[in-house]
Amino acid sequence: RDGAWDLLQDLLAAYTEPSFVQRVDKLSKDVQFSAKEFAPRLARLSLEAQLPTLEKWGFEASVAGAQELRLALQDHTHGPGSDPKLLEISEKVSRSLYGSPELCMYDRVQVLLRGAG
Repeated sequence: RDGAWDLLQDLLAAYTEPSFVQRVDKLSKDVQFSAKEFAPRLARLSLEAQLPTLEKWGFEASVAGAQELRLALQDHTHGPGSDPKLLEISEKVSRSLYGSPELCMYDRVQVLLRGAG
């Protein structure tokens, strides 16, 4: 669990790095705040920010490696024996990925995902 905590901290640092936040905010504006347009582009942009963390923690520096990382974290944040504190920071990391909170892109994408399910 200490490893999961440290990994989440690394992701949080990457996602809150000012140049990454600026790029995500620009993307939000470029797609005119359309969650449908934003989400797939964010996936590509986020991989760039994740690469150092993926490599540091021994995951493949690719989309598949990012998916493997997410699955590994889910073991500690969801399901039986999950750690509520890890879940809390995991949610903070997820929200930080979407850029400046005042642009509400996290919420816009969540509405889109709930509608698609």
